[in-house]
Amino acid sequence: MTNDEVACTHNMTNDEVAWTHNMTNDEVAWTHNMTNDEVAWTHNMTNDEVACTHNMTNDEVAWTHNMTNDEVAWTHNMTNDEVACTHNMTNDEVACTHNMTNDEVAWTHNMTNDEVACTHNMTNDEVAWTHNMTNDEVAWTHNMTSDEVACTHNMTNDEVAWTHNMTNDEVAWTHNMTNYRKILLFPRRLTPRRVWGTVAVYWTQKERKINK
Repeated sequence: MTNDEVACTHNMTNDEVAWTHNMTNDEVAWTHNMTNDEVAWTHNMTNDEVACTHNMTNDEVAWTHNMTNDEVAWTHNMTNDEVACTHNMTNDEVACTHNMTNDEVAWTHNMTNDEVACTHNMTNDEVAWTHNMTNDEVAWTHNMTSDEVACTHNMTNDEVAWTHNMTNDEVAWTHNMTNYRKILLFPRRLTPRRVWGTVAVYWTQKERKINK
């Protein structure tokens, strides 16, 4: 008689047969060619209990079932942050795993553009470049005036005028400059005719002050 026939004669369960022969659960499973899942099913064991029996880590359990990190996270109701924490992943690595752009990462954490820039040690110019923003748009974002933008970039009045396609007259008007001061500011554009005109303007203004 085989062991199974002996067990059948005495109405013994598999556990009782195993106990009679001092067999472990693994030995019983081996005798019946049972897989680990079948053993777990026999004893109504959960995946966690099976993993505990074999001292398996979560990664090993996931590997056994060909589970992805997302599936493991879903099994344990873990958030993306908790999964990242388990694997010591940085925010960039998490974003890479999900093919997320920097904007999507920022949105996930409710981060402002400034906070994103701070995280990557980006300057305002780099942030502007990322979003294809013009200098005016950058200035608008920070409620900066044109003068403040010029100051930030150490721009001269000529450079400011060039950025806005302003003529010299418009620049002078912006700063409430007189024609006399304007010509002194832009001496390279003087012609002999303009020099005499400047002198005439100067004496005209002087005479008006004297007559007053």
